[in-house]
Amino acid sequence: MALIWADGFERYSNTTEMAKVWANSADTFSTGRIQGTCAVMTGGSDDGGSYSNQARVVPSGLGNAAAGYIGFGIKMADVSETGIGFFSLRDGYTGNGIHLVLRVEAGFLKLYRNATLIATGGSFAANVWYYIEIYWNIHASTGTCTIKRDGATDISFTGNTYAGTGGVYVNTVVIASGTDNSKFFDDMYISNSEFLGNFRAVRLSPNAAGDSTQWTANTGTNVAAVDDAATDSDTTYVSTSTTDNIDLYNFTSPAHSGTTILGVDVRYDYRREVSDTNFAPVFKTSGGTAQVGTTIPVTSASYVVSNVLQLVNPQTSVAWTQGDIDGLQIGMKKLA
Repeated sequence: MALIWADGFERYSNTTEMAKVWANSADTFSTGRIQGTCAVMTGGSDDGGSYSNQARVVPSGLGNAAAGYIGFGIKMADVSETGIGFFSLRDGYTGNGIHLVLRVEAGFLKLYRNATLIATGGSFAANVWYYIEIYWNIHASTGTCTIKRDGATDISFTGNTYAGTGGVYVNTVVIASGTDNSKFFDDMYISNSEFLGNFRAVRLSPNAAGDSTQWTANTGTNVAAVDDAATDSDTTYVSTSTTDNIDLYNFTSPAHSGTTILGVDVRYDYRREVSDTNFAPVFKTSGGTAQVGTTIPVTSASYVVSNVLQLVNPQTSVAWTQGDIDGLQIGMKKLA
């Protein structure tokens, strides 16, 4: 397995939506580096400890990873500042365990171990998108960190990559502005086995009913109840109390120029009405049969979010093709 988490920042129409996945949120959103939208951090703060002007995530599937890979697009409005981090890999979210920090100081990329400079890379230009990829291996003496920019190695460090406090692993990712200088983030991935290159996350939205419409909309059609750009709570929704009922939806066609589809990541916003229950994601490709995924418990009376990352076509158990995506229906099945 390679891809374990991804975010293109296109699924959020406002900061409240992003805060359901990330703790805190971007300050705003802007045009993405290739298409769609990106997250913009603008508030001022430093890169240590617990502070408010940032967004952090504990990605599902990452666990406590002593080693791993991450990539993301980054653009900065100003590259002349000093002493400010815009990205960090850490154990938890406190002043402890801030293992690796990226800064751009006086126009150059810098790698820090907590507050200690350990490597310097090439020059950065303002208002230019770069794609940064990082391999980390956290260790107090034989750790490594490789940083690629637009596919070429910019920093290659061997030595102490452990902050000296916290666990000797990474489980939390933090993006930040650090100052009132805006920083733009887009197309982030995490992999447990390799660099994925110039990664893109493309948003698809429900646009028509699928082959099964066994759930009931509270108003209007089923697809109109779930196609919101931002979740509207109980204004529109679909529901069912009948076990084994399946609801499926067709989706907009992806606009991309990539050659490899690494996975399909589905977001579900849901809550229970009366008592705890369960549902499962369902995928159906053109000409195939409905494939039911892993059970998701529904225990909260308030809306929560789950993301289901499907790396391969569950019908064929091989990598997704463009044809698979063009004919893909996605939905859910009510379980007992």
